[in-house]
Amino acid sequence: SLAVSILKQRSDLVLINNDFTVIDQQQQSQTMQQITEEWLANNQDRWQKILTTMRRKDKWKKSVPYTVQSWISYLKMRGIDRERAIKLQQYTADDSYLCWALELLVDYIDVLNENAWVDFDDLLINTWKLLKSDGEFCQRLSDKWSYVFEDEAQDSNLVQETILQLLAGEDGNLVRVGDSNQAIMGTFTAANPAVFRKFCARDSVQQE
Repeated sequence: SLAVSILKQRSDLVLINNDFTVIDQQQQSQTMQQITEEWLANNQDRWQKILTTMRRKDKWKKSVPYTVQSWISYLKMRGIDRERAIKLQQYTADDSYLCWALELLVDYIDVLNENAWVDFDDLLINTWKLLKSDGEFCQRLSDKWSYVFEDEAQDSNLVQETILQLLAGEDGNLVRVGDSNQAIMGTFTAANPAVFRKFCARDSVQQE
C-alpha cells in the first residue's frame, strides 16, 4: 500500500500507466500458468531432450509453473527488465534453464504491459527507481515521516530495505521489527531473511 501511494504521485517518472492495476497472488499464478503452458507447447523439442524418461517429463512439466514464478521474481528483483532479458538471451545456451527463464520473463512482462498490470515485485522495483531518480520527491517524503517502522522484517528483501532506508533519510530513523527464526516467505517469494539478519548485525556494530 505504501508503494502504491508513492507511485500514484509520480507514475510518469517510472513510465507506468497511472491507472495501473495491482494483481494479487492468485491472478499472478494464473498468468504464470498460462504463459508456461504456452511456452512448453511451443518448445517441446528443447525441454524434452534433457529428460530421459516420460515419467520424469510428466513430473517436471507439472512442476514448471511454480518454478517459473520463482525464476521470474528472482530475475526481476535483480533489475532484469524486458530489454535486458532479451540482450542476456544472446549469451545463454538454448538448452539452459537461464535462457528459458529469460524468455518466460519477457512473455510475462508483455502480458502485464498489455493489461496495465503490475505485480508486487513491480511495486517495489518501480518505487525504488522513483525514489532514486527524483531526490527532491524522496526528500519531501522523508521530511513527511519522522520515523519509518517495518513489522515482520524477516520477510523483507533487499529492495524493500533500500526503499525504507531512503524514506528514513540520512538520520536513519528506521525501526525494523522481526524474528529471522520465523521467516516463512523465502521459499516462494523474493523475501530473504539474511537481509534482516545483516541489518541487525550492522546496527549492533554501530551501537558498540
